[in-house]
Amino acid sequence: MLPICCAFFCIMSVTTNSLQASGQEEYDVNSPLVNDIAAKLSMEDHSEHDIATCTTKQRYYEDIIELLQEGYSEDEILDYYVDAFGEQALRAPKKTGFSIVAWTAPFVVLSFAGAGIFLRLKNTMAATETEVGEAGENTLDSAEKEVLSSYIEEERKKYY
Repeated sequence: MLPICCAFFCIMSVTTNSLQASGQEEYDVNSPLVNDIAAKLSMEDHSEHDIATCTTKQRYYEDIIELLQEGYSEDEILDYYVDAFGEQALRAPKKTGFSIVAWTAPFVVLSFAGAGIFLRLKNTMAATETEVGEAGENTLDSAEKEVLSSYIEEERKKYY
């Protein structure tokens, strides 16, 4: 029995040393790197589901673990999914090229449109106030003159 235990121990230590020497890690569902990569993937809208009950999410985790054990890096795995499913495979778009333009353009357009509307209203209000002010002075003067002249005529008719 002792020789069998010694042989088993020697085989296990050699296997462990060869795995450590080759630089390969054993990944599982709880590995931080696996979780980091999975957090960046949309997983066909299953990313918020529980891994214990969602077979789609389980399949993604298994694929990530398999790719990591084959030696793929995080960026290579993300590129693999982008090649397979397009940009919608990611939870957040890449911050390069057309994606950055597509995400920032609406805010830029709304800002310019808001500034244009503000300036247009400001100029319209200023022009309207100027017209009302000029017309108001002339109208008030002529109206006051009419009221005053009619009042004077009434008073003159009473006494003369």
